[in-house]
Order: sequence, then C-alpha cells, then structure tokens
Amino acid sequence: MKTKIRIKITKCSADIFWYKNFIGRVFEVTREDEFGAYRVAICGTTNAYCVQMTDCEIIKEKEMKTKIIRITGCKSDLYWYNNLVDSCFEVDHVSHQDYYVNVGASTEGCYCISREDAIVIEPIPEKVYTPFTNENGASIIGCPIRNKEAPKYIALITWVGLNYIYTSNNKINYASFQELFDDWTFLDGSPCGKLV
Repeated sequence: MKTKIRIKITKCSADIFWYKNFIGRVFEVTREDEFGAYRVAICGTTNAYCVQMTDCEIIKEKEMKTKIIRITGCKSDLYWYNNLVDSCFEVDHVSHQDYYVNVGASTEGCYCISREDAIVIEPIPEKVYTPFTNENGASIIGCPIRNKEAPKYIALITWVGLNYIYTSNNKINYASFQELFDDWTFLDGSPCGKLV
C-alpha cells in the first residue's frame, strides 16, 4: 500500500498563486511534477492544483492525526447540518473558522461545518491486554475458555499455580499464562489476559 504524502503550505512566494489564502492548510499530494511542484487535489476534485515545493513542508506520517468531530449544535436553520446534531464526521481539512468534511461518496467537494457548532472528539483507544499472572488467580478460577485454533475445545480453569493454570480439559491439563494469552479466549471472545 502506497503511503499518502501530505503537505502543509507554509508561505506563498507570489500573489498570483491560488493558495495565498491557504497558509497553514494541509493537502494530500497526488503527484510531483517536473517543474518542482506538488500537485494536490482539493476536496475530492479531480483537478490537480500546483503548490511550489519551496512554499510547503511535508507532514510526517506520525504527525497526521485524523480528527473526528461531533456536531453539537447549529446556529442557523439554513446550514446543511441543521438536522444532524450529534452526528460525527472525519475531518478532511480545517480553516481558521470551519471544519471541512466529506459526506458519503460525494465528489462535489467538502462540506463546511462552523467550528462554533462542533467539537473534536478523540478516537476510542484500542484496548491493550497482557497475560495474567498468579495474582489474578482468584478472578479466573472457574472461567470457561476456548482454544483459538480448535474452538470445539472448551476447558474450565480449575486451579492457578505460580506460573501455570490448570484446566478440566484432558487435551490440555495446564498452560503457562503466556500460552493461555496466546492460544485461548474466554467464551465471549475476549482475550485471556488483563486489561492494561
């Protein structure tokens, strides 16, 4: 998969360039041309607009954070989102007054939402688990577990030792905490480990 390159416009070296009012804006690069410019598509348009390489900087992948906004209100009944309060959208780009979002499969460009009418929400972090230890023994004794590779093998954790769990299943009498974590899940599909 090809990595997306995005640029941030840092200056405008000539008043005639289209981006003179877009300093600080970020755009996705569609290609580099032979004249020392990046070509960028704006809000789903198929036209590629030129940005001089000397007028921008490349945004590193780790600096690209996707913003999700939630509409909290609508100051005017005339705005397109007046019936969409509490709806969430992924932000395409931002201006000093508005968030610009793509709606559905629209190719007609971005729709703007006033910053006064939305808040940025953070994506829900992914849950991270680590293997159990013998300190978790009391909470997992009696729990049924299922083998990931052979789902028909179900066992009951019957005892917890210093480094191992013991089960009621003849196919596997015991397993280390790491093996339990790697090879087994609880019946609801959640990992056999503790939430960090």
